[in-house]
Amino acid sequence: MLDHLEYIGNTFPPLDFSYVTKLMVCDMIPFQHEFFVRIAHSFPLLKQLTVFNYTSQSHIQDKLNSNGNDVPSVVQYPRLVSLSLDLSHIDYVEQFLDETKTHLPSLMTLWVNYDYLVTVTKNFTRDTTRLNCCNVKNLIILETMVYSKDFYNYFPLM
Repeated sequence: MLDHLEYIGNTFPPLDFSYVTKLMVCDMIPFQHEFFVRIAHSFPLLKQLTVFNYTSQSHIQDKLNSNGNDVPSVVQYPRLVSLSLDLSHIDYVEQFLDETKTHLPSLMTLWVNYDYLVTVTKNFTRDTTRLNCCNVKNLIILETMVYSKDFYNYFPLM
């Protein structure tokens, strides 16, 4: 029984990975929203997720919007406590922090590029990203920063 998997790409078998709590996904092809829906369904006990992908999702989103498709469902990760996005395109920071796309009620540790975080949260003032950030106790960024008042309002447990 495996408790962690590494280097899962866009294609993985439709199996139940019920015992996996730690997962790293990596690919050069952009991950679509539906990929993260599959991850949430196939890994129900997932606690730690690392996303490595520098490829933008923007052409995927443009294609979805031009086809007139409905807005995708919100991905639920009820047990996810640690999320590493520091080696990912800004689109994945948007994917996971925007509560209209992903719900992270237990997130406590976030690894992220600070500039991406500032952009996605609109300098810590965007309401749709606030909920997924409010329980974070450990924010890991590589840069040393002086944070604004809005930053501390966004991350009240820090």
